[in-house]
Amino acid sequence: MAPEIRPQTREPAILSGRPLFVVGDAHLHARAEPEIAADLQRLVQAISARHPDACVVFNGDAFDLDRVDGERAWGVGEQCAAERVGRVLDAFPALASTLRKHVDDGGALLFIAGNHDAEILLPAVQQKLRERLDPRPDSGRVVAAETMAAASVFMKHGHQADPDSSFFPDTRNAVEKGRLSAMPLASLMTRLFVSSNPRYHSAGYHQRPPLPVLVGVLKDYKLAGLAMVVHFPIVALRIAWQSVLARVRGDVPRGHASSSMASPWSVIRRLYLDRYLGTCLAAVLLALTLADRIGHWGWWLLAATCLYLLIPPPRRRVFLERDIRQCAAEAAALVDRGMRVVVMGHTHRAFVTRLGEAIYANHGAFSFPVEIDGQGRVCGDGRPAGPRVGVTRRARPYLSIPVDAASCELCTLQPAANPGETGLDAP
Repeated sequence: MAPEIRPQTREPAILSGRPLFVVGDAHLHARAEPEIAADLQRLVQAISARHPDACVVFNGDAFDLDRVDGERAWGVGEQCAAERVGRVLDAFPALASTLRKHVDDGGALLFIAGNHDAEILLPAVQQKLRERLDPRPDSGRVVAAETMAAASVFMKHGHQADPDSSFFPDTRNAVEKGRLSAMPLASLMTRLFVSSNPRYHSAGYHQRPPLPVLVGVLKDYKLAGLAMVVHFPIVALRIAWQSVLARVRGDVPRGHASSSMASPWSVIRRLYLDRYLGTCLAAVLLALTLADRIGHWGWWLLAATCLYLLIPPPRRRVFLERDIRQCAAEAAALVDRGMRVVVMGHTHRAFVTRLGEAIYANHGAFSFPVEIDGQGRVCGDGRPAGPRVGVTRRARPYLSIPVDAASCELCTLQPAANPGETGLDAP
């Protein structure tokens, strides 16, 4: 059965007749790498110089509003989110000034909600964006939405197909509740764990069992890693408790197995907490058995625990591949309904592919440069680009869509070696 398509935002009048430039997953927060903001500023400057009337679309996760950095109640609520947006713009004033100038010169900005900046759908956050980025806040040229359908182009971030990142019944209704239990697992992990450990980066830890993770964390973070090892199970239990509250409050429908927050047990398994505790139990049993403090049954219990730890846990990559398949199915359904270009993000995989006469594209992640081979093709990370040809280079991806939506081009911005370089592929 074809997925149900319910765009929540039809074409804003201000988008009519404008070329679109789509950037996604910039993941800006007050402590973000300044190079990301600097490259984004250069991109907007180049676009504005060539197409002053263009609409720059931030297709989800423009901001990491889940990075609450120790705020009370983990930053839940409109005003907290609005203040975080303000702090991000304060941290990167040159970028904020460039965005504001683009709007002042006749351009437009569209922010589509992602799983990490879902709160841009709240009125106070939208007001903050208009105040900071639009010289005439009532002009309607700074817009926020959950989805966008304009000139036969459909855009959404694509996180709703990801069990770790899906909001219920949709993103807007969930964030309007203003409570942790209405948020997905990935958001809670960022708020409760990553925000308290600003040096942390996942390094693929979410795809690996406990022992390799323990070794990796201690190797990467030394003594700080010990604090993370102690902090992690506490956070996992708190998220499991939020899943209980989610069921009681109806934030996640009962029996909705597609969400990682469906039950405490699904949270425990998804965060490998059962493996974490099993590893601790195995270590204790081994020590007691070697010290001859317990009988032969200790060896049997140790063997059973180790056997359980060898059973492959649910992996993040399985969820990611499911997300990719569901987004592709939704794109095909949208094409059947007349869309000529369908754009999604979230997976951080950049590509442009044909669906008959239509186009399905993913802009990749601006915060994570892709590899481009000598023929200008995106390669690596399972992307279907074929063998690499020539010398590869790293570049930040974005999409260019003309006014008539007759094409969709995957373009790149090369990180500049000095401020005088643009490194911009022709939009």
